[in-house]
Amino acid sequence: MFENQNPTKDAESLSFVIKNYRKKNSITQVEFSKIMDLDVATIIRWEKGRHHPSKKTRKKLKSLGIVFSMPLIICINCNSTFKALKVNQKFCSRECGMRYRSIKNFKILKLYREQYLFNNPWQNTYKNIITRCSYKKHSYFKRGIKNFLTSNDVRFLWFRDKAYLLKQPSIDRKDSKGNYTLKNCRFIEMKENLNRREYGKK
Repeated sequence: MFENQNPTKDAESLSFVIKNYRKKNSITQVEFSKIMDLDVATIIRWEKGRHHPSKKTRKKLKSLGIVFSMPLIICINCNSTFKALKVNQKFCSRECGMRYRSIKNFKILKLYREQYLFNNPWQNTYKNIITRCSYKKHSYFKRGIKNFLTSNDVRFLWFRDKAYLLKQPSIDRKDSKGNYTLKNCRFIEMKENLNRREYGKK
């Protein structure tokens, strides 16, 4: 059906060979769709390069002498070369795609978290307070120390005590036996806080 066809990339594409087939045989898209037992919209998508035929359909095309090359694509996850079975296919396998998206989502979430903590540094402190008072194996939980601070309360303390000017801001309970409350908490340098723990509250 295709004598002396040049094996160029364009000449081997699905769009080119179907158009060439119809031109040589003087048939319309509607007539070709009847030959293939498909709707005309599918033929239009093929010719516009928006869709690739299934394996079963490719066999039928081959029986008509319509031979084309599936485009070679480099997998954006593992960098292996493969023949694309779908338009805009980016991965060599479903597993490869899932792995890439999982890694990508993890990196996005990590970046988002880093940016969030950079803009809201007191949130790390608040998280640590929650852990200390709710984790059953933690010494604070065993001692019955409770948290009555909200995230906004810790934010208030952060700016009140100008923790952003400290080298290593650390939240301190003035009364070591007391709970986490606005009146009992303040931000001080980590070094000072450690010294107070070692030598007792003053």
